[in-house]
Amino acid sequence: MALPITGYFSNAARTKGEIKTALEDQRDEVQSPCKGMRAYKSSGSDSIANWPTWTGPIGLQTESYDILNEFDVATAVFTASRAGTYDVVCALCFAANTTVSEREVAIFANGAFYSSGMFHGGNINRPTVVGHHDRVKLAIGGTLDLRGRQATGGAVTTDLTFVTFLSIQRISD
Repeated sequence: MALPITGYFSNAARTKGEIKTALEDQRDEVQSPCKGMRAYKSSGSDSIANWPTWTGPIGLQTESYDILNEFDVATAVFTASRAGTYDVVCALCFAANTTVSEREVAIFANGAFYSSGMFHGGNINRPTVVGHHDRVKLAIGGTLDLRGRQATGGAVTTDLTFVTFLSIQRISD
């Protein structure tokens, strides 16, 4: 016994082309519940600027995933293919430096400062991870990237694999 067809495909007047288009329109929603990307620094280091200058975008050479191919590893910039609100989580691992007491990581949206997280402490003789989280509303073509700065010169380190990273997920339209 055949089951009745319901929903979008129940109308016999729909053509194969219309059905294919409907499926393509929903492809990113169907392929994965994940609507974003995660990239991390897997090699090398960046020389971090002193206040007030920002260094970045910070190089992130490896993607854990990038469902809609929105992150460019060559430029380390995320470009939104859909308008919406994006959840952004990032961290920057600063190299050990006994003369630095302030370190900062920032989210830049469309090339401009958006928000940041900062570490204040005494002289640090081991790598220090500074993390940050925020939500950013982007239009189609809007960009996001990770930047850093500190009180005195130093370098980003990759001693702790996967620690310098940028994760961006679209959470609503």
